[in-house]
This record gives sequence, C-alpha cells and structure tokens, in this order.
Amino acid sequence: MEMADTNSMVDAKPLFSFLKRIFIEEVDKDLLLELQQITVSAEDNDLDRGFSLVGQAARANGDRLDDYVEELAVEFSRLFIGPKRAPAIPFASFYLTENRSVMSDVTVTVRKQYLEAGLAVQNLFQIPEDHIGFELEFMEYLLLRLQELEVAGDQEEIYRIDKLKETFFDEQLTTWVPDFADLILEHTNEDFYRGAAYILKETCQKH
Repeated sequence: MEMADTNSMVDAKPLFSFLKRIFIEEVDKDLLLELQQITVSAEDNDLDRGFSLVGQAARANGDRLDDYVEELAVEFSRLFIGPKRAPAIPFASFYLTENRSVMSDVTVTVRKQYLEAGLAVQNLFQIPEDHIGFELEFMEYLLLRLQELEVAGDQEEIYRIDKLKETFFDEQLTTWVPDFADLILEHTNEDFYRGAAYILKETCQKH
C-alpha cells in the first residue's frame, strides 16, 4: 500500500496530524502562524498545490489573523455543519451507504476498528465515529503507536497494528475521502480550505 507521499511513518504522521487539526474543528491562530512559515518551491502535485495555498492564505491575512480565524470558522460551519444540509458532509456513512445516511453500519464498523486498536472516541454518541476528523486522528494514533512499538521491538504487535492501519486506509479512507475533498473544492472559494482539500485528497487516495 502507498499513501500518497506518505510511505514512511516519519512522513505520514505529521500529515495526518496536520489534517486532523484542520478538519476536526475550526482552525486557531496558532495553526495559521505555523502555516505562514510554509513555502513551496514548485507545485508538482496536489500535495504541493495544497500546502502552497494554505501557506499563501495564512500569509495574506497575517495582519488580520483574528478576523481571518473568525471568517474561517464561519466557512468551516457552512461547509461541514450547516445550518441546512452542509455542502461537504464529513461522515463516511454518507458516502458509503445507498441512502446517504449518517450513523449506519459503516459507523459501527469504524467504532470496532477503533476499539480493536485500543482507542475510544470521547464524544461517543454525540458525534459519529466516522467523522473525518476522528478517522484522521485514528491514523495519527496508529502511526504513533507503530513508532512506539518499533522502539520496544514488539514485532507481533507491530504486525497487528500495521495490518489494521493498512486495512483502515485501504477499506475506509480511500473509499470516501477523495469524494469528500472534491465536494470541498466544488463548494468553496476560500483558498485555505481549497488547499486543505488538495492535501487531504492526495494523502487519502490510492496510487
């Protein structure tokens, strides 16, 4: 399995950590300050294009970050929450069920995978576990766990967690996240979220 430009654990974990921060909740000023430091010399793929856009957006609004944080919060709500039906529903069930439902067997399957890895969602039954932010956080957790197991030298557990990671990526993330990212690109003119969508799509698609 290949995960975009994330073939090594060293490269993959920061990507999933970064994406989790963007999609699990509204971005904060600290993240924007970090993103101001990003420069991309050449836009050879969607990953480069995405980081270029988020970096440029953060720098372009550097003298008004407080206002920009509020604007991004409004756009986050419009894209992913509502008030009516959000343009980009952030739940796997919506994309993987025929009736476009939220809270389905897909959610139950994801919950079982979390539990198998020893991870439980804190807001159980408040936000479905197949939310994009939780799924990205799960990948971050698995990659961190693999790093810890490499240090400990627990080969049996390394095999189990790595297998769970590959299964979750191939059978869950790649099956719906690219479509979710496409909806973001279709429904926003905000460069920050367009850039985030490019990064997300490139990270979570098969190659």
